[in-house]
Amino acid sequence: MQNFDTAPYPWQQNHWNRLLHSYQSNQLPHALLLTGASGLGQWEFALALAQQVLCEQGREKTLPCRQCRACLLIQAHSHPDVYNLQPEEPGKAIRIDVIREMIKQLSQTALHNHYKIVLIQPAEAMNLAASNALLKNLEEPAGNTLFLLVSSELSQLPATVRSRCQLITFTAPAKEIAHAWLQPLLKQGQDSELLLALAGQAPLQALKLAYEERLKEREQLFIDLKKISENKAMPVQVAAQWLKTEPKALLTALINIIIDCIRINMSLPADSLLNTDKIDFIKQVANVIAAMTLFNYLDELYQWRNQLNTSVQINQQLLIETLFCRWYHYARFTRT
Repeated sequence: MQNFDTAPYPWQQNHWNRLLHSYQSNQLPHALLLTGASGLGQWEFALALAQQVLCEQGREKTLPCRQCRACLLIQAHSHPDVYNLQPEEPGKAIRIDVIREMIKQLSQTALHNHYKIVLIQPAEAMNLAASNALLKNLEEPAGNTLFLLVSSELSQLPATVRSRCQLITFTAPAKEIAHAWLQPLLKQGQDSELLLALAGQAPLQALKLAYEERLKEREQLFIDLKKISENKAMPVQVAAQWLKTEPKALLTALINIIIDCIRINMSLPADSLLNTDKIDFIKQVANVIAAMTLFNYLDELYQWRNQLNTSVQINQQLLIETLFCRWYHYARFTRT
């Protein structure tokens, strides 16, 4: 099995080659903003680029050696010239005091190389004060400092931060490239096409789906939605079984279902669906919910997901109960 933690991945090669050329010709930008959907490997790319810049084997190589002391220290997140800024807990903010401490450290001489590298992930986790504290250093970095900001929610980053970075946008690879990379990493019987469809063609997200409990959760979700649609279960009772589930994953699954219903209503071919193994159920739901209601429902789901992305105070129990109650209101196969 190949090492799926090793970037650059096949779909990142063009970005890698361009930045490698810039680095080797001493024209590497001092601030890069790596963005794109989750599951495309932006973080792994940032780590690989940090290894490339600090690798002890010289700058003429096309890939970091991943065996020298610098490469191993970066891999272990313990290189003294690499500052890895992330929230203390998922969903928490990167605070201004963390940024200020990093800025203080940047004024000191690099210990092992002429470069210092700052990794910020996810960049949108910086609160406004932290973002503002970073601006001067993004514009006029101390010495040979390379800032690598990683974000899958570009719209949540202040324009003042975005404008001071060179944007590197990662997009989903062609299906054949994603399939060729993913298939050797799957267990026997796992369907790479279905996994990629559910993951929006993001290979790392598809791999995550394959090796976590998400597929089992998805199967249970369809069972529960069908029960609610047939008046065999009440939404609040179903919601109680989902309170320990990550709400964003549940929202994404519902969004994918409604997108499929819209595609059925628009008479798009079956191979355009995300849930390709649940076509009969999708058709049943699409026949019950009017087209305009589907679009309104999709808007609601996106709004709730945006609230999750921007608020750490959201009442998750209320959100999950609301999701299933909405489904009960819209998608019952029989009406009383």
